[in-house]
Amino acid sequence: MNGAVHAQGFLTPPPNGSLPLVDQALDGSGAPESNMKSLTQIQPGQVIPSKDPNLPALNGSLASYTISAPGNYYLTENLVGGKPIIITSDDVTLDLSGFEMRFPGGAPATAISVAPGPGGAPERVHVRNGFIVGGWDAGAVLPDYSSVRDLNVSGVNTFCISVGAQSTVHNCIVHGQPLEGAEGPLPHAGIFGGVGAVISHSTAREIHGVGIEVDRTGRVVDCTSNCNLGRGIVGADGASLEGCTSFMNNEAGIAVGAGSSVVNTTSHENLAEGFYLLPGTVVAHCASRLNEGQGYLAEGEVPGEPRGEEAIGFPFSANGSSFQHCSATRNQLSGFQTTINSTFVHCTAGHNGTADGSAGSGFDVIDSCRIVNCMASNNLRHGIEGLEDNYIEQNTCHTNAMDGINLFSTANIVIKNYLKFNGGAPTTPAPGAGGIAPIVLPSAAAPNPFGNFVF
Repeated sequence: MNGAVHAQGFLTPPPNGSLPLVDQALDGSGAPESNMKSLTQIQPGQVIPSKDPNLPALNGSLASYTISAPGNYYLTENLVGGKPIIITSDDVTLDLSGFEMRFPGGAPATAISVAPGPGGAPERVHVRNGFIVGGWDAGAVLPDYSSVRDLNVSGVNTFCISVGAQSTVHNCIVHGQPLEGAEGPLPHAGIFGGVGAVISHSTAREIHGVGIEVDRTGRVVDCTSNCNLGRGIVGADGASLEGCTSFMNNEAGIAVGAGSSVVNTTSHENLAEGFYLLPGTVVAHCASRLNEGQGYLAEGEVPGEPRGEEAIGFPFSANGSSFQHCSATRNQLSGFQTTINSTFVHCTAGHNGTADGSAGSGFDVIDSCRIVNCMASNNLRHGIEGLEDNYIEQNTCHTNAMDGINLFSTANIVIKNYLKFNGGAPTTPAPGAGGIAPIVLPSAAAPNPFGNFVF
């Protein structure tokens, strides 16, 4: 059967300049040109180690790799010779491309660091996507306005990751050297951020100092810190912590400076306080459990007055912290302990204290505090304990080993509390004197509307 014959087109290669990938289809001899893209076409930038013999600062022929111009740099292989990368320029992005920088031994250096260049101290350095392994002196130490993300650092001697002011650390994992034989914390952190830095979605473990730390007004979000020789997570004045977990650290799980905020955070099984707080801190929706110190210890900070443990019981060490919807359970000392001017709303303290009852009230306050709508139960000392000028309303204190509410004097307001099954008195001083409302029963014909209920 007759049919149309379809043309197949010209078999001769098209003329020069007609193809998108190369300038010409044929070379001078008439052979086809390669149409493959080069590595620098796929990922523009400078490779490390460079193959160019005219770039000694980048090809590995010197004692270190030195980046001295802005731009994008990336690894194409593992660096195992112990040569560090030193950056002397602003506006550098270093992509480890999933490779590792491994320290094989010898005199340690910082794996990735900066040094002053012709323009002064560098800024805006960004490092990402790789591994730093072994006994480097430090992992990545970067300047202000820098960022680190998707970096895994393990086994270094001091800081795993340290960034300057207004920098970010995201999705990183740091792991210190083995803890066997270590005697105490050293003055460094696994991850450190300068003033206003943000550390997010990162973890720190077995650091020989603090796990994660930010300077003033820094922020730590969705991070985990555990099994460190120092504190788990630390923030200086004005810090903000949210969604974090700190557990099994040799010191306090969480510690923040004055005027900080801690939200949706847990602190468990630390060998000191669960939360250590300085004045003006807001704590909301947090949980503290099985710590060897207090669940929450809020101390004062006034010039010329005691600090640390000496401030406990010192009545004029102003604190002024606020606790909302927090819980403290099975801590060896008191669930909540603070000095003056603090507030507690909808908080729970249960099963806190030492076996001999020498410490461990649910709430242990000093002066001018407000405790409203809280629960204190099964604590091995008092449910609520304080000195004077406190306002205590609508709380439930039951099954505590000693008093339901124990106060130094009658100069407190104690009304509408529910007191039951406590091993000591419902309240001390006895109700009906001073500001302590009398005990009433719901079945009374005309109960005192401010009375405390005892069953």
